Amino acid sequence: RTDMAKWKKVYDSSEPLAMLREPDEHPQSVSELGFFQMLLVLRCIRPDRVLPAILAYVADQIGEKYVMPPPLDLAGSYADSSNIAPLIFILS
Repeated sequence: RTDMAKWKKVYDSSEPLAMLREPDEHPQSVSELGFFQMLLVLRCIRPDRVLPAILAYVADQIGEKYVMPPPLDLAGSYADSSNIAPLIFILS
C-alpha cells in the first residue's frame, strides 16, 4: 500500500526524476534501477518531464557543457554574414 502512495507522490511531483532517484522517496520497485532505466519509467508515467530528465542525464553522464547552449557571438556572426548569406534569428 505504501508503494502506491509513493508512486502517487512521484506522479504528482514537479520533479519526479528527483523523487525516483531519492532512496527514501522512490517506490521499492525501482530501487535497483539505474539512471537510464529510471528515465524509461519516467517516460511511462510523466512524458511531460522527459526532456528535463534527459538533460539531467546527459549532464550527469558526460558533463554540463553538453547541455548548455554556447554563448552567442554576435560580432563573429556578423563578420561571417554577407549580402548573400544574411543572419536570420529565430526567437522561440
